Amino acid sequence: MKRSAIIFILLFFIVKGSNSQRIEPIENEFTLNWSSKIGNVTYRTNIISASNYLLIGSNGNNYRDYSIDKDNGLKVIDSKNGKVERVILGESYGDVDVNGVKVYDNKIYFGNDNDEFVCVDILGQIKWRLPLSGDVEHEPFLIQNNGMDMMVFAAETGELRAVNPENGNTIWEHLHPDFKGWRQGDNRIVFKIKTHFRSGGVFFSKPAVADLNSDGVIDLVYSCNYDEIRAINGANGRLLWSISRNDKDKWSMASSYHHTPILAGKGNRIQLLVPKQKYNNGDWVNKFSIYDRKGKFIRDYHYKSSVGNRGLNSLNISSDKVVIPFKNALAVFNVNNKKIDFVNGLNLKYTYTDWQNKQQVGDRFSYDPLLGNQLIKYNNEECIVLLYQSDYSIEKRNAVVCIIGLKSRKVHGRFHLPSGSEFAPHISDVNKDGKLDLLVGCNDGKLYCYNMGISTRNMLTKEKTYSISQTKNSIESTENVPTKNINELSADLDEEVHEVAADEIVEAKVKKESENNSAIGDSSKEEQVLSAANLYLISYASFALMIFVGASIYLFRNKDEDSLIDMT
Repeated sequence: MKRSAIIFILLFFIVKGSNSQRIEPIENEFTLNWSSKIGNVTYRTNIISASNYLLIGSNGNNYRDYSIDKDNGLKVIDSKNGKVERVILGESYGDVDVNGVKVYDNKIYFGNDNDEFVCVDILGQIKWRLPLSGDVEHEPFLIQNNGMDMMVFAAETGELRAVNPENGNTIWEHLHPDFKGWRQGDNRIVFKIKTHFRSGGVFFSKPAVADLNSDGVIDLVYSCNYDEIRAINGANGRLLWSISRNDKDKWSMASSYHHTPILAGKGNRIQLLVPKQKYNNGDWVNKFSIYDRKGKFIRDYHYKSSVGNRGLNSLNISSDKVVIPFKNALAVFNVNNKKIDFVNGLNLKYTYTDWQNKQQVGDRFSYDPLLGNQLIKYNNEECIVLLYQSDYSIEKRNAVVCIIGLKSRKVHGRFHLPSGSEFAPHISDVNKDGKLDLLVGCNDGKLYCYNMGISTRNMLTKEKTYSISQTKNSIESTENVPTKNINELSADLDEEVHEVAADEIVEAKVKKESENNSAIGDSSKEEQVLSAANLYLISYASFALMIFVGASIYLFRNKDEDSLIDMT
């Protein structure tokens, strides 16, 4: 009886202590440099720091645009004060949400949710624009093959493509077996209407990249749907290998298309970690299945289910170590000694009332945590920055940023962000003052830049650097080429309707968009007439017409019933 009482008292104070543990607002620890209203971001959103600019994609006010959204597109931000200098392809009409961006050879490359991939300069002048089979949900990759540069990007529907970054011409293409999207020559308008309200899960989140076959070319590894890891040759787009669940296997993959695969090691020692789980005797059992660079199984590593769900990303902190976030822990895998070390107890507990009005104890911080982009030295030790998307114990569900020491296993600080967030923390010297800054995008639509107050010497992993400038040619071409607004574009279409039959318009439109594959520079004026805005208007007009016709038929067929109801 005494033992039970002691246990109850201890549990009471543990729960109460965790529930009452105060988490400070992040402004109390790090000075706010600036905040910028940019719209919604996602866990796939990346930031490019190039010269004095920050480039970041925005989903605007809505992740899925059922109506006009003026706040999406690619934002060009002054890194010193957070001012949005310009918005590239922030068109009111069309779902032009942007999640990933790449800078190369003084040009900017990105795809959007309007089923297209574009190349622009820093002023927004379009160099070329490609129609695709679906949304582009993550950043593109630059791959070099025997002196030839390729820009590689993917659509969520299962289309992976490498193009010449100068003109957009296709070098190779890889289509997943589940691909059922638009192909060159198909009716683009019908495709747009059918797919605007649907999503795909094939090539959704960004891949892990490494040279798997030792040919000197980077290869790509994707998590596809819910049951496949797929490795693709970066040189030619051919399938290297695929790992999927066997129907007879009781273990399922504990990952989905939301996750980036976990790679560790270099050269011949590259290894892939695949989390798996199965339900056994009323509880979940977990393990990592480890594969070599050729997709061959090596061994299993079992771990406790108490660590919780795996996070959405991972971070390679050296040539032989990778850090993997979980809901309640961090896992550090070392290729050399083949061990996985867990840093446990990262989550807190809180009490809540369930739907049956009973008191329960649960994890305070949400699942799907995200690691920051850098290993840093903080309080004299190597630390990881971890973001939990929500704190369930408070009404506003603010996100929580944690700084965790890998050697001491100590949480050096937990800080509330201004709102919830699903943005992987980005650490860099943003304003070039010699101090590290922390960038986080929040659910309130703002990008926050905090001064961490520590020298850039405390950044322990190498940061990629980019440069971009306003060239004389780009400035001249922007000044000399008039841009048409949406009303002018619609007027152009109205004039064409008087002269050409509807079927001929569709035919001409498909032909025009297929020609876009090789359109560059001086062809951009002609391309503007058949821009994504026009296509979006036509799609919605067609969709509205279908609804109107259907409603009219329904009312006509039921008019007698309606009159009888009125009479009574």
